[in-house]
Amino acid sequence: MSGSIQFSVKEELEPGTLVGSLSKHFSPPFQLLTKEYLWMDENTGNFYTSEQKMDREHLCPGKTKADECIILHTAVVGPSGELVQFSVTVEDINDNAPHFENSKIHLNISEDLPIGTSLMLDDQAQDRDSGPNGQLMYKLKGSGGVFTLKVEEDGHLILLILQMALDRETLDLYQMQLVAIDCGEQPLSATVPIIVTVTDVNDNCPSFSPDSPQSATISGGSKKNTVVTQVVATDPDVGPNAAIVYSLSPKVSERAKKLLFLNSHSGHVRLMQDLERDSSEELVLKVLASGLHCPPAETQVTVSLLPKASQGLTIKIGFIAEHYNQTVVLPESHPPTALAVLELEGDSSFKDSSLAIEGDVPFFLSPQSGKYLLYTSKPLDYEMKSEYHISVVVQGSSSERSVIALPQREIRVIVEDVNDNAPHFSQSHYQLEVQENNKPGLTLLQVSASDADSGLNGRVTYRLDKQVSAIFKVDSVTGQLSALVPLDREQNSTYKLIVFARDGGFPCLESQASVIIHVLDQNDNAPVFYTPHFIFFVPENAPPFALVGKIEVEDPDEGENGNLEFQVVKNSAPFVVDSMQRMLQTTANLDHEMTDHHELFLVVSDNGHPVALTSTARVTVFVEDINDNEPKVILPSSNFSCLAVSPGTPVGTTVTKIYAVDEDLGFNSEITYSVVAPESAQHNTPFQVAHAVIVGSVHCLGVAGRQNVSCEIDIRGPRAREAHIISGPAAVKSTTPERFLPEMGCYDCCMRCLAGVPYCSLVATLLCFSGISLFCGCGHQALTEMERLIEDYFARNRQDYNTLAYIIQYFQYAIYGLASFFFLYCIALLAEGFYTTSAAKQTFGEFRSTMCGRCLSSSFIVMTYVLAVLWLLVFAFSALPVYFFYNMGATCRTIDLLTETPASINQLCVDARQYGLLPWSAVPGKACGMTLSNVCKTREYWMTYNLYIAAFAGAGITLLALVHCCLHLAVYQVYVKMVKHRAKEERRGYDLYRRMQRDRGGTLCSPYSADTFDIS
Repeated sequence: MSGSIQFSVKEELEPGTLVGSLSKHFSPPFQLLTKEYLWMDENTGNFYTSEQKMDREHLCPGKTKADECIILHTAVVGPSGELVQFSVTVEDINDNAPHFENSKIHLNISEDLPIGTSLMLDDQAQDRDSGPNGQLMYKLKGSGGVFTLKVEEDGHLILLILQMALDRETLDLYQMQLVAIDCGEQPLSATVPIIVTVTDVNDNCPSFSPDSPQSATISGGSKKNTVVTQVVATDPDVGPNAAIVYSLSPKVSERAKKLLFLNSHSGHVRLMQDLERDSSEELVLKVLASGLHCPPAETQVTVSLLPKASQGLTIKIGFIAEHYNQTVVLPESHPPTALAVLELEGDSSFKDSSLAIEGDVPFFLSPQSGKYLLYTSKPLDYEMKSEYHISVVVQGSSSERSVIALPQREIRVIVEDVNDNAPHFSQSHYQLEVQENNKPGLTLLQVSASDADSGLNGRVTYRLDKQVSAIFKVDSVTGQLSALVPLDREQNSTYKLIVFARDGGFPCLESQASVIIHVLDQNDNAPVFYTPHFIFFVPENAPPFALVGKIEVEDPDEGENGNLEFQVVKNSAPFVVDSMQRMLQTTANLDHEMTDHHELFLVVSDNGHPVALTSTARVTVFVEDINDNEPKVILPSSNFSCLAVSPGTPVGTTVTKIYAVDEDLGFNSEITYSVVAPESAQHNTPFQVAHAVIVGSVHCLGVAGRQNVSCEIDIRGPRAREAHIISGPAAVKSTTPERFLPEMGCYDCCMRCLAGVPYCSLVATLLCFSGISLFCGCGHQALTEMERLIEDYFARNRQDYNTLAYIIQYFQYAIYGLASFFFLYCIALLAEGFYTTSAAKQTFGEFRSTMCGRCLSSSFIVMTYVLAVLWLLVFAFSALPVYFFYNMGATCRTIDLLTETPASINQLCVDARQYGLLPWSAVPGKACGMTLSNVCKTREYWMTYNLYIAAFAGAGITLLALVHCCLHLAVYQVYVKMVKHRAKEERRGYDLYRRMQRDRGGTLCSPYSADTFDIS
């Protein structure tokens, strides 16, 4: 086995990509033994990628990122069948995005951590690629400057560095994103959320709330354990750090300690015994609130002990609003309304007393006829305050208050939350940029909305508009937006999405935010030529840098990825492409006689990164001949020839032969010969030239005696370019006189006119006129008669054949259009007939005309072919009604033969509904038995049947005209090619004779007689 040969190839290449060749090292034949990922050309030794793409991560799963992925292959080479082993190194491309193992990273940190503390993240991203494609960089987003990122040990250790002091009481949760980005030329990334929870430390001490009561009252007659008041202290810490213990100060009097009891956990002050008093008294309580490792906070509460209230004075409450246990439940945002009716009942000696509300609350009492209505003063807002305690007291004179304690009542009002707040997005507009060909499922953006309501009313879910649900997806809980499919900028460069946030209330409220996604371009489209083979025509007298034609090519990419550069592969061709205008130009003068066409290849490439994409197209440029060469006389070689003709030479004897050539082609190379006699003997020249395709023969018209005759032979090409040979003392000259034109007789003129009549177009026009007239006229009348037949015999109700009537009307309109179109088409066909031969020639490269003329003729020819195909369908469709009436007539003939058995006759029917002429609900919809027989005997039936047959025949005649014209064009195309081939063969004969003339020194002077030299 031969030594190892090394090749390299990038992974994921398209099938058919050349990898390398063994032809530089060995001789054919070649055969690859391992064909899993490569295939080899047996003759050239080139090996290419197969249909199964190479994936480095799949081929070498156990390799580290630094190791090379090498695949060994064995091939049989050479006639001796030598075994050769070669290796292919599969190079990595950036086809794998980084990914995190966990969907979220959670961290719990204490709020007293010092600035600069490092927090290790235990989830590092992984990337299956190798080299720079697998090297990762990390970024931190959304930290607000509180944290920074530090990466050590080549990305294996990721640290979160605290940059600012934390305070759990201010903010107890931080959310940010860790982004991993690889180092490929087109970087791929992955994102994982980081959730940092700040845990509490005991850095706050209890303090009494400003709302904590400073005074309280209790009337005589109150029972043991009655709540007098409640003191409230707060500690911003949480958990055990926020535990508060209430106690009475040692300075509190013994009287207060015996009468009042303080709950150490709740702060409630209760009576320790029944209160029986007939006079007032005030007790001062100093309450301490103690926390863990904190000095106690102190507040003072004055408790007023009032005399026992009068038994006959009470506050009576009658609730109007919904209530339970002296508690009113009122929906928020409810307009001001009455909640309860209050009435003061009891001893009439307190007639000057009234009811009032203590404190600043959004409620008021409205006195009406000795009673009081409790109203809300404004709509309540659950988000501001969810519960109110309304204290209603009796206001009396100072003497009354000193004698007896006046009663008071408390009404509790709970504000019920309603769904009056729609979700609110943190941003109303989002914008982001995404590379096309992204990996599906990766998070592109996270939207966030909040709702001020509570419970289900404040639970927010997200959704997308259904129009984009097949492309994008938003997580209904987290608001993470991702793409379900790879995006293609060429299909859509900008996506405008509407994200809806909906709460869980009933009815639900919804808000929306717009997301604009700009798709960034990648060089994923190679330039595409509009055709793989461009054909251009250019006259040979075109100057350098003349425009030949436009190279139509498109690259759907944008920017540098869509900027195209052209290169002509065949450097010897005198052409170049202007990349700005995309025009093919000449770089030198062209000569049809040197080269009649040029073959070249164009390679177009974009300026994409990292790899430029290319495409190739073939270009053929035909150099059109112009009449730029005058005829050259080959025989005789001299411009002065002396010939000896015996007197009495018979008329018609060939005196000599003249051979001239024109280097032009086609019409420009056709040569005519004529004798130009001196002016003195213009009508008495005893010679004439018999024309031939190649050679002109000079014949004798009669020689009376010995005489010297000097004549000039005019050798003329097209457009009056001519060369002259003079018999007698004269010189060769090349002129373009206008005085000499060959005369034609009446017979020649008639033959020429008859030859120019376009018989093909004339026949096609007459057939087309006849056929379309027959089709349109008879078809229109047949449709009218058919409508009457259906109306009279197959449908009783007008609505049953309304649809058929409309369809027939539309068909008649279509017939009008066809008649108008074919009238114009036949005129154009006849006019084109006089140009048909030229059009066919110019289309296939033989005739020289303007570009506009070629385009019009080619378009007309193509239109005729297309029209013939379309009319074939019309011809087939016109056979359907003929088939219907034929079946109907055949059924009628069967009925006439079976008139002796009426039962069987009635089973023979023609149902118009099964042909789609009437709906299935039409009544009767069919004709049976003798009814059908009578229909077939009517004038309407036979007229309609014959009209449809005539229309069908007209359609056939029109089809025959179109096919006749198409076949003639096809035959003429073959004829033009045959003439062109014959002209080339004749040109080879010219060249052969020219070489023979040159080999003999050019001294021939009429050496051949008619018997020895005859070129026909």
